[in-house]
Amino acid sequence: MIYTLSKAAHLVTLFVWIGGMVAVAVALRYPVLSFLKQLKTYDRVVTSPAMVAAWAFGIMLAVQGGWFPHSWLAAKIFLVLVLSGLHGVLAGRLRRAAAGTTDPEESGRLLLPIGLVLVALIVLLVTLKPLSRLDARCVDPAASNAAGARGSGTRRPRRGASVAGDNYFGQGQDAYARQ
Repeated sequence: MIYTLSKAAHLVTLFVWIGGMVAVAVALRYPVLSFLKQLKTYDRVVTSPAMVAAWAFGIMLAVQGGWFPHSWLAAKIFLVLVLSGLHGVLAGRLRRAAAGTTDPEESGRLLLPIGLVLVALIVLLVTLKPLSRLDARCVDPAASNAAGARGSGTRRPRRGASVAGDNYFGQGQDAYARQ
C-alpha cells in the first residue's frame, strides 16, 4: 500500500513539476510582464516544491524497489539532475524577465525541446530498463521461470526486475496478485 501511494505521489509531483517547467518555457518565448510576475510566484511556491517532492518520492521508490544497484537507475538519476539544472536555468531566466532585466535575444528557444527530450528519455529508461541486462545483480526472469518459481507461489519477482508485462515501475500484473 505504501509503495502504491508513493508511486502515485511521485507521478503527481512529476506532472506538476514538468507542467510548471513547460509553462515557464512557453511564457519566456512570448513574454507579458504582468503574467511573468505571477508565474514567478507560482514557480517559487508550486513548481520548485513539486521538484523537491518528486525527488523525495523517487528516492523512496528506489529504496523500496531495491533499484540502486541497477545501471538504468544511475542513468535516470543523471538525466533527472540535468532536468533539475534546466529547471534552475528556467527559474533564473524567469526571475530576470519578470524584473525586466533580460535581453530579448536571450529567449532560450531550445529549452523547451531539451526538457521534453529529457522527460522522454527518463520515461524510456524507467519503462524499458535497457541497461538491466548489463547488471550482474539483476534477476534473470528466464532463469527463475525455468527453476519453477512461476506459479509455485513461493517466490515473487524482485522489485525492479525486468519482466514481460511490466508496468511503469517494473511490476508485472502477476507480481501485484501475489502481494
